[in-house]
Amino acid sequence: MNKLIRNYLLSFFFLAGVSAPVFAVRYVDVSSVTNVPIVRVKNVEDFESIIDGYKIPVVYRVIEKNERNSYANYDTVKTLFVITGGTYFSFNIHDYDTLDDYKFGSSLKFETAKDFYEARKLGIETSELYYWYSGNHFRSVDDFNDAYRKGFFKKKSEDYYKAKELGYTSYEDYKVYCDYTKAGFKSKEEWKNAQKLGFSSASSYNQATDAGFSTYSEYNEAYKLKLQNDKNSYDYYKSITSSVDEIVEKNKLNKNEAFVFVLLQSLPKGEMSISVLSTRLQDMINQKPEVRDAFEKFIFGNSSRNSYGGNNINYSLKPSGLLKFFSSVDISKIGSYDNKTEIFKKTVGASKLVPVTKGIEKKETVKKVFEKAFGGYLSQESIVEAAAGTGVYWTEHGKVFHLYEDCQSLDRSESLITGSAQEAIDAGKSSICDFCWKKHKKEFSEVNAPAVSVEE
Repeated sequence: MNKLIRNYLLSFFFLAGVSAPVFAVRYVDVSSVTNVPIVRVKNVEDFESIIDGYKIPVVYRVIEKNERNSYANYDTVKTLFVITGGTYFSFNIHDYDTLDDYKFGSSLKFETAKDFYEARKLGIETSELYYWYSGNHFRSVDDFNDAYRKGFFKKKSEDYYKAKELGYTSYEDYKVYCDYTKAGFKSKEEWKNAQKLGFSSASSYNQATDAGFSTYSEYNEAYKLKLQNDKNSYDYYKSITSSVDEIVEKNKLNKNEAFVFVLLQSLPKGEMSISVLSTRLQDMINQKPEVRDAFEKFIFGNSSRNSYGGNNINYSLKPSGLLKFFSSVDISKIGSYDNKTEIFKKTVGASKLVPVTKGIEKKETVKKVFEKAFGGYLSQESIVEAAAGTGVYWTEHGKVFHLYEDCQSLDRSESLITGSAQEAIDAGKSSICDFCWKKHKKEFSEVNAPAVSVEE
């Protein structure tokens, strides 16, 4: 018989619940066989060849009570035997009803005859499907079939019912839900957006977006620098270090020298003593310890001492460190230092570096300070002048900034710093001088200028 046709017929007979006889034999049930010599055949092929070779028409089935298997409440077939030439040949059929059932169940890899017949009863075609069904807790065969159609094969029945409860009609859709909820995201859209930016978990995505980061690569670099909680600090670090790298390349300076040069570049025009300069530069990098630590690692790596013999970045910015810097580095493009007077003079405007602020946006900070001082009396000219970068004045140790260079409170000041209102605020000058405030209001009233408010 053609093998393909035979397998088709076997599948048909299996689901139909009947045996598919290969040989025209008749099965006769007996209770036992005693006091006869029996030849035990080890495999089914040899047993069938005996039947076929001797044209044996009758196969006897020894029926035994099933007392060991608690699942069975019926008698089982333990042994088949045939008689030819006065010799008894037997074969252990392992609880199957017929030779064909035994062969078919074995070919489908059913572990027991019980499993085979239960699968047939349920209409389940393969052992793989049956053991998936029996190893789960499906409430019905219909649910089992529905789970199979929807792609839950080899998945837990709990997943199927959870997906059904949530309204998912396929395993793929449910898997997407599982993936984004496992990662901590609240929606598929949020998860997809995070993935586009390079994030795999909601915790890092939320922390990054809250801190102002827009990509995982930026956030990951900031995380390694321990600057992941403040995008402003990270931007400041990047602006300084990128400028340092550029100067190292162009001017052939080491990183330490280039770092001091960049800090000097960021200062506004003005003059100050080397001690004031030292304090100013150290204040710039010590506002946030984590930023200073990142700079130290960038400049000195794992080295414990810098090129000036100090053990941290602040040494380079002390008066002694600055004196060594001025003696070895040409600063003529940005200013000059006089060894006799010990005065540093900045002759060009500040370079555009990202300032470090303590969690407050620049426009909001300037607006808050000016509105607190003037409210509706602030003139548009003052706003434009302050934003231009040269509109206000302050001293290193003063607590306020000034709108007028000739303010009476500045008469005894030896060193005057000029810059934008934001630079003054960043330097710790959080309010406007009272004399300047009164003078501005008086001038404002005299010209009868219309009142305006500061807008972001």
